[in-house]
Amino acid sequence: MDNSGQAFFVSGIDGVVDYGMTLRDYFAGQALIAMGTWTPSYKASDGGKVFDFEIQAARARFAYEQADAMLKERCA
Repeated sequence: MDNSGQAFFVSGIDGVVDYGMTLRDYFAGQALIAMGTWTPSYKASDGGKVFDFEIQAARARFAYEQADAMLKERCA
């Protein structure tokens, strides 16, 4: 998988090089924000908030599909 390099370059500190997140990860994160993933999927019967992890996983997969489409379009 081509991640198209780093989204943000971070120079080495104390001899340790940290390249930060990939552009693919950045695009996926932006897609997640647009989908509103940080909100609970449903409410529990007692009124509390509960996350449905299957729905969350599906949203994450879709976000990476969106990121892959953005990277493909970027190279077109």
